[in-house]
Amino acid sequence: MLREGRFVIPTKDNSGKSTLAIVNKAITEAVNRFGGATAYEIGGFWTDSNGLLYRDAGMAIDVAYEPSLANDQAFAAIATRAAIQAEQESVYIRLASGEVSIPNVKPQPVEVAA
Repeated sequence: MLREGRFVIPTKDNSGKSTLAIVNKAITEAVNRFGGATAYEIGGFWTDSNGLLYRDAGMAIDVAYEPSLANDQAFAAIATRAAIQAEQESVYIRLASGEVSIPNVKPQPVEVAA
């Protein structure tokens, strides 16, 4: 039985540069892997650790697929790649199983031993 997964990618990175090419690439990956996708513009709201409210314009990408570990991992990988390429700190992912996560995808600094 098919279930619906979703991920959300802002349409601009944190410096204001368009991410639509990245979004389109992610949609193409989803279509190639799962056979289809629906994308539409949305607005997202979140607060930082200081309580400051932010609003992001974004694209929600919905994909119907059979819930399985392999499919969930492939779906999450598409979302994570797009978020990294769009220079985001995190990404909203709802798997077909219903599980929701907002993983941090911002590269962490590597400490070099002296």
